[in-house]
Formats: sequence, structure tokens, C-alpha cells
Amino acid sequence: MKFEELSSRLLVESRGIFHPDKISDIAIYNDSEYTLADNGQIDNFELWKSGKNNIKYDSRLKGKTPKYYAKFENNKDLNDIIYLVGSNKTTVPKIFDFHWPQGKLKTVQTDLKPNTFAGITDRYLSLENLRSILFNSIDDRTDINNELKSYLKSLYDHYYKNTPIVNAEAGKINQNNVLKDFAEIIGVVWRLNEINDTTHSLIFLPHKGNYPLIDSLIVDKDKKEIKISSKSGSTGNTVKGSDLINIINELPKAEQTKLKKQYKDEYKLLELSSKTKESVVESTLNIFKHMVPKFKEHFKELDKLKKMKSKDILTYKSPEITKFIEKIKEIAPPYKNIRKGKEQYLDTAMEAYAHISRYIDKETKSMKFKELSNYIINGRVLYIIAKSMNADGSINFKVSSETNEVKEAWLRYKDGLGRIQERLGIQFKF
Repeated sequence: MKFEELSSRLLVESRGIFHPDKISDIAIYNDSEYTLADNGQIDNFELWKSGKNNIKYDSRLKGKTPKYYAKFENNKDLNDIIYLVGSNKTTVPKIFDFHWPQGKLKTVQTDLKPNTFAGITDRYLSLENLRSILFNSIDDRTDINNELKSYLKSLYDHYYKNTPIVNAEAGKINQNNVLKDFAEIIGVVWRLNEINDTTHSLIFLPHKGNYPLIDSLIVDKDKKEIKISSKSGSTGNTVKGSDLINIINELPKAEQTKLKKQYKDEYKLLELSSKTKESVVESTLNIFKHMVPKFKEHFKELDKLKKMKSKDILTYKSPEITKFIEKIKEIAPPYKNIRKGKEQYLDTAMEAYAHISRYIDKETKSMKFKELSNYIINGRVLYIIAKSMNADGSINFKVSSETNEVKEAWLRYKDGLGRIQERLGIQFKF
């Protein structure tokens, strides 16, 4: 379907808050998904008059994170256009005119995670056995077109047998998922090719993410186990505090005791960020209370947020919240610019929560998370990064460094006015 058949009026979204300076990437047209070009232009910004009553759960996205869509019911030109608006059903979308100067509409990304290929996970396989099972699984996939099938198989052989890549264009159309997901398989093949060990080593790809920091394992020709963490794009990574604690708990008792004593403050924050029965809001507030006990007079009011739904935090106001905001501004990094459309969150519990997360981010950068992380990771995990895709469809792989040294590490909550992000972890920079 050509892009001209889509109307120029589409919903666009940026991380849960709709505004006219960021173009999003997914639209559904007649039950087919498309990835929009990122070079569009926006005009005539306005509220979507039909509001939130038309936002519904999209059952077609079975097995994925709950998503909601907004559909124009009463406009003949827009009746078949649906836009995914994320997991926040209460968000009111906005619409505006949208134009593609270069007139390009890409097809939807195909799921290429290792566990979508039957038979290759939870078993130790040689490169040759992995190749045979993977190729059969690729051929059996009805959701992968023939061009992409031949590209994926040629990409494997490019790093296994040094043969040319075919149908590179199919890889480019799906490059996000090739780099993020399929590269978990190909990156290991690339690494074994780099160290001239494509014959004797075995590869293990876990079906589920039950291995702390680990996406795959290599058992090399010397029977040594190498733990691999695969990343795409940047040289950064956010890991759960519980993953680091699990690795620490695997160390000998004497080493655990020494580590917990040497990094007492850092370990305490790891524990507070890892309580499985708590929401990220609860953990973030408990971390703040531990770090800044002098704010005790405000703790009772902050504790109310733990029991609130995210949408209620966005709008909750009280005299105590106002007093807390004025006080925390003395120690939290200032907001240099408040983006247009977010003024509504000022003087709310949302602003208080955003300041708290920014304070945690700033203060933990000066703690010893870098030293603790290097102690835990070095010699235990090898990071393989799929940085980008070349014109011929090959991938620019990189090992983070010979020593895998973490250059920076801190406790990070992805904050922002108007966004309650359910993620809290340790940010690594290599």
C-alpha cells in the first residue's frame, strides 16, 4: 500500500505526552501496521475533539505490552486509520496535519527475537547445528517474507562462512529489530569469527530472561564459559539492581561480606531498588527517604503517592506538595526549560516526583557505583554492541572494550514532567 493512500491527518505521540514537535513511528491502516518516515512536517496542531472515549485496547497485539489505540469513527477520510498510543488509556491525543516531504512509508518491523525461532533456545549448539535449526525455523515462519528470509540467512553465513549478503534492502527495512534482536544471535557468530573459533565453540541462547545481564553464553574450545550481553546502538546499558545483587550473591561468602561492607551505601540503594513487591514509584520514594532524612516532615505527604495510580499523581495538588517542591528545588537539578504543553504539571505531585528522580540521578553519580559495577562485571560479562547497519546490510559490531570497563554508573530513573516511567535501574556508560 502506497503512502499516498493514507490521509495526511494522523495522531503522533512522544513518550506518553502528545505535542507537536516529535513524530512517532507506528500507524495502522486497514489492519496493516506501518512505520512512518521520521522526516515529516506538522501543521495545524489541535486537540482531538472526540477525546479519550475512543481510546480502546487493541487485542490484536496479543502477548505484547498492553497498547491502546485511538480511531476516528465519524470521519470518512480517517475511518480506517488507527494510532497506537501506548499503555496510558487516559491520555487525550492531539491531531495535526502531517506531510512526508520525501514521501516514504516503511513497513512494520518483524519480531526477530531469538525465542521466536523454534528450536534454537535453551540448548548448547555448535555454529553448524545452530545454522541448520535456525534456517529451518526461518523458512517455517509465515510472518517473514522471502526477501527478509534470504537476508537473515545470508547475514548468518556472512559471519560464519565469510560469504556475501543478499537482499540488504529487506534488512534495512527491518534494521531496528535486526540490530536489537537478531543481532543477539549474529553478534555471537561475529565474535567467534573474530577470535577464529567457529568450529569448536558452543552457543547457548536462553528462552527467557532469567539470566542476570546475560543474553547468551559461549563455551569456547577450552571449555571456558563466556557470558554475553548484547546491546544495540549506544554504548550504554540500564540493568536492574536485582541483577547485580544476584551476581553478588553468587560470590563466595567472604567476598560478599567484603563487598557489602566496602560499598555499604551503594548496596543499600540496590536493595531498595530491587523490592519485587513494590512499584517503581514506591521504590523511588523509599530511596529518596533513605538518602534525604532531613526531609522527614514531608514523608507523610509523599507516602500518599505510593497508593495512587499514575494518572492521579499527574494532577494531585496540596499545600504540602507545594511546600515540598519549593524545598527540593534547593537540592535537585533545575529544569532549564519547561516544554510547551507541560506547564499543567507544575505545582503537582508529578513535579515533586520528577524533582525526586532528578535528585537521585544527580547524587548517585558521585557515589561508588562505577567501582562496584566494574568489580561485578569485569571478567564475568562481555558486552557485544550492534552499533549500526552498513549499506551492504552487514552490521558494525563492537566489543565494549577489552576490559569491559564501566566509565560511569549511577542509579537512574527515567524522569520527566508528565511521564511516570515504570523503570528504575543502574545506568552503565562504557
